[in-house]
Amino acid sequence: MNAHATAAEGNLYLAKHELAAYTKRCETTVVKEDVETLSAEEEAAVAAAEKREALPAHDPTTRNGYSIALNPDANAKFETLLVEGVLRLVRAFHGLKTMHIIHPGQNGTDKSGFQNKGVIKAVVPPLHVEEQAVDARGAARVVRRSGLT
Repeated sequence: MNAHATAAEGNLYLAKHELAAYTKRCETTVVKEDVETLSAEEEAAVAAAEKREALPAHDPTTRNGYSIALNPDANAKFETLLVEGVLRLVRAFHGLKTMHIIHPGQNGTDKSGFQNKGVIKAVVPPLHVEEQAVDARGAARVVRRSGLT
């Protein structure tokens, strides 16, 4: 046991000195960065992406639970469809994952999901159609998968 403790102390001593030498090398290393100039269009796209990331994603005041400001056109239209009863959003929990399933609402038809597919695809955070996920009527479901919620 004593020999093991002595060996461990020796390994610790060597590791500390290697770490100190590595830290000294890192402090003296100069990193040169290549700076690219972006066009006004690219800067606007970057600014819009940063603005979307800064907004809170979860919004309990909307029916779908996500902020309209993430994509004002599509999210507002999707929220209108939910409020008018054309579409209905159902949350299903599978373990730690949440599935948001879109069904026709009380004022919609069986084809409401497919008639509004362009709006559904533009919603942020994204929704996608799962071709293999089929509900009891045999229609493909539109599903949003999210991680821990």
